[in-house]
Amino acid sequence: MNTRLSLLALCLLMPGPLHAQADPQDCPRLRDSGASADLYCMPLVAAPGIAAHGAVELGWVPGPFTVAVTQSGIQRWSLLISTSGLAVGQRKGKAGLVAWAAPPSFFPLVKLGVLRSDDFQAPPVAFDRFLVLISEESDTSTSEMRGKVVLRGESPSNRLRPADTYQYFLGALTPRGASGEMSHMHHGDGSTGWPMAPMFPGIDMLPSEMALRPGEPPWLPKADPAAPAARPGSGPRCR
Repeated sequence: MNTRLSLLALCLLMPGPLHAQADPQDCPRLRDSGASADLYCMPLVAAPGIAAHGAVELGWVPGPFTVAVTQSGIQRWSLLISTSGLAVGQRKGKAGLVAWAAPPSFFPLVKLGVLRSDDFQAPPVAFDRFLVLISEESDTSTSEMRGKVVLRGESPSNRLRPADTYQYFLGALTPRGASGEMSHMHHGDGSTGWPMAPMFPGIDMLPSEMALRPGEPPWLPKADPAAPAARPGSGPRCR
């Protein structure tokens, strides 16, 4: 992965409104069919300063079986990309808008094609979790993303990202020594009073997870000297 894609992955996977709620006007064909828009309609979020909108309808790839998968069992998706506000038909010369798809690691980055109208039927892609990106390119024949990303979104399956996804991309921001110091902090640091669950010896936790603490101190009931002491019951017992 080159440096530009590494920075792009870092920006896109930072916490933020990457996964927006679907607009009622998105994916009308999907909604008319009664299918779940929450699971099969990907809203595309515009970059700052871009007055545009888009969505991707996830469809089934036709075939002899109910579900289309690759030989390795990866789901194949048909992507119908709809955009508005990008003036797709007004691009001149080699400049234009290019659609891309990639898994969260941004490798491989698959070129889906050049947008010629507001509705673009992309070729099938095979990813379990993936992103869709629309970029402005000075030369649409490029095989690598070089221009500015104007729209981006993530597949609904990407909500199930593992806890270490951010840590994978943000690991360089972790202070040196934090991993060794915090991964074995099994009983809390004493600053808030919250104890940590005992961890299995030899298994390190992510520093970003070990640093999480509730903002409020824990509440523990105080002993009441007037309360009667607990004693065994005298009723019948189950055997």
